[in-house]
Amino acid sequence: MGSTPTIGIENREKAFRDKGFHVSEIPCFLFTEYDSRKENRVRTIVFGEVKWKVGRIENERELQRKSKRGRRGELSREELLLISDDIREIEYTFEELLEIFIEDCELRNLREHTIKYYRSELNAFVKLLKEQEIELRVSEWTGETIKRNVIIYMKEKGLKTVSINSRLRAMRAFFNFLEGRNLIKSNPMKDIKLLKDRKRIVETFDNQQIKALFKECDLRTFVGLRDYTIMMLLLETGVRVNELVGIKTTDIIWEQKVIRIRNTKGGFERFVPIQDKMTGVLII
Repeated sequence: MGSTPTIGIENREKAFRDKGFHVSEIPCFLFTEYDSRKENRVRTIVFGEVKWKVGRIENERELQRKSKRGRRGELSREELLLISDDIREIEYTFEELLEIFIEDCELRNLREHTIKYYRSELNAFVKLLKEQEIELRVSEWTGETIKRNVIIYMKEKGLKTVSINSRLRAMRAFFNFLEGRNLIKSNPMKDIKLLKDRKRIVETFDNQQIKALFKECDLRTFVGLRDYTIMMLLLETGVRVNELVGIKTTDIIWEQKVIRIRNTKGGFERFVPIQDKMTGVLII
């Protein structure tokens, strides 16, 4: 094993002792090994009798970059985590923070639809900054950045209040999570409020319009019968589109004339009743 002495041995020794490890007074070695089980390279630190794997190196380019940084005497992020009690001192990229957030969403078993919403809106937020040629690190984002380069910019582009608020909700969840995990020193969304939006009456179809929609379905074809059934089920039950997509044939309880809705927004299953005509269409 080729070894290269690293700097900050005293601090690193203290860090290990604070974590309850017994550390011998010998040099620290930093090397890279190949983990055949995970099929990737793993950065490993050996200090005393402690072998500490601190993360994988995704590819050879990343390995070379870390190697060059090591020759300059700079500590990697993984090494900094070992000697620092405040992880806010570590500079993460937006992409890394986003993946940490998404992983937490998956661990909390959020709906796939919700996770896609977070990822889409947060990537759109960064895209807005790039459109304005704003190259700021995450630690440099402030409340003014959100106000000027997100809210005002989106309003000037003619986007509706509901679209702006949708993005702000995703950003608020993201930055609140980072603040709660001490991954950022300050929360740029702390004093940002959603825009006030006037509640408007939702326009609905009248009877003639509904009949016209159903007449457009050619019941002699599979697509026509499918569309007719979908529209009728939406009209009959009032379920959301995302809920309708998740319905399986086993969710239909024919004897009781109800459908079990599993893929609900709040996570609570419910039954919705259907009438004889709807039952007849579903049987077809």
